[in-house]
Amino acid sequence: MSEERDTRLVSKGDLEATLAVMLKEGNEIIKSLETVLPSISIESIKTPLEKRLEKTKQIVRALEEGYIPITGYFVSTETKQKWHSRDVKATLKSMPEEVKEAWEEAKKLGVFQNFSVSSAGLADPVLVGNTGGKHFFIANWINFPGNTAAGFAIKLRR
Repeated sequence: MSEERDTRLVSKGDLEATLAVMLKEGNEIIKSLETVLPSISIESIKTPLEKRLEKTKQIVRALEEGYIPITGYFVSTETKQKWHSRDVKATLKSMPEEVKEAWEEAKKLGVFQNFSVSSAGLADPVLVGNTGGKHFFIANWINFPGNTAAGFAIKLRR
């Protein structure tokens, strides 16, 4: 008795519409901060607003490139902590070619300050780019028995 399987992408809400709203809000914040900052002379007020402006610009750039914000626990691919270093090395070693290509594309764009991964031991690994204090999805992969893996990347084209 064979069971028929159907693979579908499950979507919750309209991702493109949500990202468009995020992009609009980010651009409005940038415009407002750029308008008000020249008139502020008190450093204790000006400095945090300048930092907010820079972070918002970084986030907007990632959104404009089509990257999707994501939440979760991620560890830098450049970690020096022994606790995480072995897990990160194992995760990166399991990375399939599709994910490496998406990572190289993201590096070439220069949008992200650095990159992180979820631990291979916790679930299927996820690669993210980090900028503006946020994580952005680059790719995900599944490790199968026999030292094989399959990956996919999602990036909305703009």
